[in-house]
Amino acid sequence: MKWTFFLTIFMPMLVNFITSKLILQTDLIMLAKFGESAVAAYSAPVSIMFLDTLIALALSPIIGVRISEHIKRSQANQGNLAGVDEISKTISSTLIISIILTAIGLAIYPTVTQFIVKDIAIKKLAVIFVVYMTISIVPRFMQFVFGMCLHALGRGKIIYLVSLISLPANYFLNHFFSVVLNVGPTGVYISTLAVSCATSGVLFLSLRDKIDLHYFSSQHILTWLTNVFNNTKFEFIRLSSYRLVIFITFIFISGGAGVVNRLTAYSIVTEFMMLVSMPVITLTRSLSIYLVQENIDNMSTDCLKNVLMAIGRYAIFFSLFVGFIMYVAGDYVAINLYHISNPETKQWWDIFLITFVFIYPALTICGILKATFHAKKMFSITSKVDLRSDWIVFTPIFVIGCLINEPTVVWSSYLASSIFIISFICKYLQTSVIKTV
Repeated sequence: MKWTFFLTIFMPMLVNFITSKLILQTDLIMLAKFGESAVAAYSAPVSIMFLDTLIALALSPIIGVRISEHIKRSQANQGNLAGVDEISKTISSTLIISIILTAIGLAIYPTVTQFIVKDIAIKKLAVIFVVYMTISIVPRFMQFVFGMCLHALGRGKIIYLVSLISLPANYFLNHFFSVVLNVGPTGVYISTLAVSCATSGVLFLSLRDKIDLHYFSSQHILTWLTNVFNNTKFEFIRLSSYRLVIFITFIFISGGAGVVNRLTAYSIVTEFMMLVSMPVITLTRSLSIYLVQENIDNMSTDCLKNVLMAIGRYAIFFSLFVGFIMYVAGDYVAINLYHISNPETKQWWDIFLITFVFIYPALTICGILKATFHAKKMFSITSKVDLRSDWIVFTPIFVIGCLINEPTVVWSSYLASSIFIISFICKYLQTSVIKTV
């Protein structure tokens, strides 16, 4: 059971998710060669571009589950095109959404960036980065959706090949645009746009080769959006809060003395956290799909517990291993990859490595627990706990750490937040019974 889950669902999805973050890591490493201002400016698109990230993350747990359910219905009733219809509606709807998000982003993101970022050198680069990343919304959004559709169809193997090609391609194009053509830091974002377009195109052709896609009228799309929103409203509220928290923390980390050093450390740490969070996010998404396929509603409590334990022990061991490796290799990563030379920036990174050893296992446990609620479409539970964690625990601790310029307090906000979530969910499970048939 566990090997089937890891090989057919988890690994293809992980390769897709983590490659996108590794591409961003190669971008960050290339930017580090242009100095701390370029690295500091990197955090602007990540923190300020909230709409596209918000909607993509809100849709991700729903799309996989919905398509899986419709495909099961199609398999149970031969000739039923429910799965194909659902995929076609998903693609049509998300394409329109991404175009709208691009138009909105170009109208507001550059202005917001100019208002928030105070350092002149960082501001100039940040605005350029934000514009290019906004233009990339459509291909990046569709790449994500095509990948989720292929995963739900059980055809994620093609993503292995696409991912293996896109990562070195991005690295090569980074060097080509930034160094060979002498475009500078902006070349990194031109490369990202080019790779996103190529990857989304290949995934679309792979998807169209497997099923006969068709497109729908605006009325059908509106119905799809309404149904999806009804399932994602709690997730949407949670992620809206999450993006607002990121926006607020960016404002505080961008102010005060030593802003270049702090913002450089923040850019590196937040992107690194997103990279290592990909296995956890993938675990939550893929485990929820697997539980749907295994008819979680018909599982006994003991059976569900055994499934989670069988998968969880490997996931937790992996998280402990990664935490240990990063702690040991932290200095090498800082000096040789991110080119951190400033003592203050290095201090922020060193303290983060210590806390990360504890943060990562806690995040993994959170992901496993949340997968059960996602599979049962109990998004209100995870939304409530994340909202409370964001505003009661994470944000106050992070802001206080920024105000007193203390990295230990800032990074401990991640650990405190994860512990709060685990405690909340465990308490909920003790006082409530998840209904099983």
